[in-house]
This record gives sequence, C-alpha cells and structure tokens, in this order.
Amino acid sequence: MFKKYMIVLAAALCVVSLTACGNQKAEAQQQTAQAQAEADLKIGAPAPDIDLPAADGKRVKLSQLYAQGPVFINFWASWCPPCVGEMPDIQKAYDAHKQEIQFIAVNMDQKKDDGVAFWRDGKYTIPMYQPNIQKVSRDYRISGIPMSVLVDTRGIIVNMRVGSMDEKELEEFLNSISKK
Repeated sequence: MFKKYMIVLAAALCVVSLTACGNQKAEAQQQTAQAQAEADLKIGAPAPDIDLPAADGKRVKLSQLYAQGPVFINFWASWCPPCVGEMPDIQKAYDAHKQEIQFIAVNMDQKKDDGVAFWRDGKYTIPMYQPNIQKVSRDYRISGIPMSVLVDTRGIIVNMRVGSMDEKELEEFLNSISKK
C-alpha cells in the first residue's frame, strides 16, 4: 500500500514539475515575442497601418494618409493633464504646417464622448479619430500618453516620443521629417 502511495505521489510531482516547466517555457516565449514586437516599433521601422474611425463615422487607414504626405500622430486622452497641456501647441503647429504635414489626433479615452466634448470645448480643428484602443495600444506599444509619432510618405517612422512637448520641442520634432 505504501509503495502504491509513493508511486502516485511521484507521478503527481512529475506532472506538477512538467506543467510548471511548460508554463515557464510558454511565459518565456511570450516575453520574447513581446520584446521583439517592442523592438520592432522604432525610428526607421514601418508604422503599423491602423484603421482610424472618425467621430462622424468616416473611416480612413493610416496608409491612405501617408500616401498623401507625412503624418503627425498624437495619441492623447482628455483625462491626461500632459495631453491637455500640449494640445494648444499642437493646434498651433497644425495651423502652421497643415499644408505640408497631416496631423491626426487619436483619442484614447475609454468614454469616446469625453474626448469629443474636450475637442468641441477646446475648439480644436485637428482631425480626431477614435479607434479600437486595445488594438492601437498593442500595435503602437503605447506605454504612456501623450505619445507622438511622425511617419513619412513611405510609411516609415521618422520620429517618436512619449511625453508632452512644448512649442519649441514640437517644432524640432516636426523638422525631423525634412532631415530624412
């Protein structure tokens, strides 16, 4: 009886050990894949081609926009103080550069109406889009907002930044498109 008990116990320990090893291997593979994906989104890499639904219901793909000219993308939310703080400077840059650079503001608010109200109240005229937040966050590896990305006419990321920018920093950020 004792022998059977020991065999069953040994078998159970083997199963637990193998399961734990398998989970560790799966977790390691997942972490490796995530690290590779994060490494792929950088200056010089292709910009993920995201679907951008506008508040009015019209949809556009990022690739349609950069085919017409460089694109400045700003990921923001109305509850984010740095996002709110930099928006007037982004509006000024849009007014100054909208003939040569397309600007898009990507609303990351969970409640889309909050972003729409902020946009309306601030009288912002930059085209605003409201995509699937989870997909965009995954595709662009968004770890914080505001996040700005500059994409050239080939769909290549030429500049990226997490964090707000003042007027001078934004001008330097946008000028990187002319240096490529």
